[in-house]
Amino acid sequence: MQEGVERGAGWATIEDKYIARIEASFSESELKELLKLSKQPPIQKLLQNEIQLYTDVSEQRRKLMFRFWDDYNSGKILPPAELL
Repeated sequence: MQEGVERGAGWATIEDKYIARIEASFSESELKELLKLSKQPPIQKLLQNEIQLYTDVSEQRRKLMFRFWDDYNSGKILPPAELL
């Protein structure tokens, strides 16, 4: 199953878009500065913490999205008037 997820939704499926977005958002000098910063222990710790936090809340977010979707489909949540 893990291999299927990797093939269908792993890093390789978005890497080009991710890199293009970063390159479009930052100048070459900014990218060099970010690379230098990324090697600093406090920044590495911050990034690792952010990744872990995102992972830790992913199950809760998934459940909330399913609940929202179910509520929307059952009519408990109405779309904004301008969309109707």
